[in-house]
Amino acid sequence: MSSVSVREALPRDTPRMLELTRNVWDGSDYVPSSWETWLQDAQGELWVAELDGRVVGLQHAALQPDASVWLEGIRVDEEVQGRGIGSVLLRHAVDWSRKMGVRAIRLSTYSENQASNAMAERQGLRLVGTFSAMTARADNSASGWPSQTRLAMPWESSEILQFLEHSGWQPFSGCYSEGWTAYVLSRDRLRLLLSMHAVLLAGDAEIEAVAIASSAIKRSAIRLGLLTGSSDGCQSLCRRLRSQASELGLREVRATLELDRELQQVVLDEGFAIGDGCMLLRELRLDE
Repeated sequence: MSSVSVREALPRDTPRMLELTRNVWDGSDYVPSSWETWLQDAQGELWVAELDGRVVGLQHAALQPDASVWLEGIRVDEEVQGRGIGSVLLRHAVDWSRKMGVRAIRLSTYSENQASNAMAERQGLRLVGTFSAMTARADNSASGWPSQTRLAMPWESSEILQFLEHSGWQPFSGCYSEGWTAYVLSRDRLRLLLSMHAVLLAGDAEIEAVAIASSAIKRSAIRLGLLTGSSDGCQSLCRRLRSQASELGLREVRATLELDRELQQVVLDEGFAIGDGCMLLRELRLDE
């Protein structure tokens, strides 16, 4: 096989990117809508792989606040899949990350994509978290939001982090999701989320449950990326989010959550349907 080279992506690669992503997820790939942002990302890198002068793959690397790299948008031309091009892109990202001095590389794979999972495992990216994809229709049947739920305030960051450390959530991956991207929930990240009004609490005198959710207006949904706490508290937060989606004129709540069996059943009982497969969070530590 001819050698594969990797270079920085350029605006002239846009038509080829559209060809590579045309059939991904039945034509609903997120890469085209992110492409221009990635091209202008001064903190990350966007690469394409070339074979015999033709672009046959692409990949984006984003620097995250916790000194890690998030890899996304790995795409390979269907005609040359199985020829190691994805592995070449991944090794290039690992080499670049080492030069940048980052502590870890993370990416997500779809549980049913055997090729992607095998490639990630060969490159040393171990499984650290499993997130279920779930959806619930907006619900306008309830009159108002559950009284024991509220928006978290910026000065509550320490109390929230302390709650998370003892809620049973923290021993998992330590990340929350924004769609199919996972972020470490550091103190600085939590403060950012609080400033964006993206953290909800259940409980009166004390915190009983925490949710991280934001409105994705373009996708007509509220996006739920973390839910943890007591069954009653999580139940109330699910009800609030479905009601809130209705009030905002959105169609549904889309959740990508790391849940144990008990909490998953609570979410299912509140009208959420679980999708096929899971988001697998993978990590390669570079500081060990």
